[in-house]
Amino acid sequence: GSCTIKYHPESGVTNEGSKIVTYDIHKRMEFTSSRKRMGVFFTDALDGKHKIYIKGADSEIKLRLDKSQINDKHLEFIDDFLARSSVKGLRTLLYGIRVLDEEEFEEFQLDIAQAEDDVLNSERLLEKVYEKWEQEIVLLGGTAVEDRLQDDVPQTLEDLRSAGIKVWMLTGDKMETAKNIGFSCRLLTEDMVITEVKGKQKAKNIFTYSFYEDNKSMMEDLK
Repeated sequence: GSCTIKYHPESGVTNEGSKIVTYDIHKRMEFTSSRKRMGVFFTDALDGKHKIYIKGADSEIKLRLDKSQINDKHLEFIDDFLARSSVKGLRTLLYGIRVLDEEEFEEFQLDIAQAEDDVLNSERLLEKVYEKWEQEIVLLGGTAVEDRLQDDVPQTLEDLRSAGIKVWMLTGDKMETAKNIGFSCRLLTEDMVITEVKGKQKAKNIFTYSFYEDNKSMMEDLK
């Protein structure tokens, strides 16, 4: 195993067993709500190879996987892992890697430099560079982490509702994860009518109908 000892924007120091290793970090590709992923571009001090490590939402990572390195059986295993984790209310991430040869390494650095030189458009241009190179990823694995509620959250939400205050939860989680957390904090209860509005359905209609008896009409409108 390994652990990080120090981290700087341009280097990272890890303990690889009994060996202290310093990595040259060329670029951090930061997480944003639109990207739903982050990556780091560095040179591996152990083997001298240039690598991009990436982690993020399964929907983003799966789109970028190297199809020659994964088959239907692998995808079924991943989907099963994600589904089981979401039902338990766990937050999931997938991890992958891309190894660049010397020519690709030079090209990536040039792309980054050119994007950063355009001060007025650097953010937009960097996003295009990231999109170009965060592809052909080899899947390394996934994690499922419990993000525990703060103390007294269920009781606090119950008190707010008792006072007539409407409470909403905004989240980027998968649907099953969000529902599970909703029940655990008592934002959702078993006696509620839960309607799922997905994709391109008319989400605005959810605001039009407030009562149980309107549910049938709402479902007709969502078709």
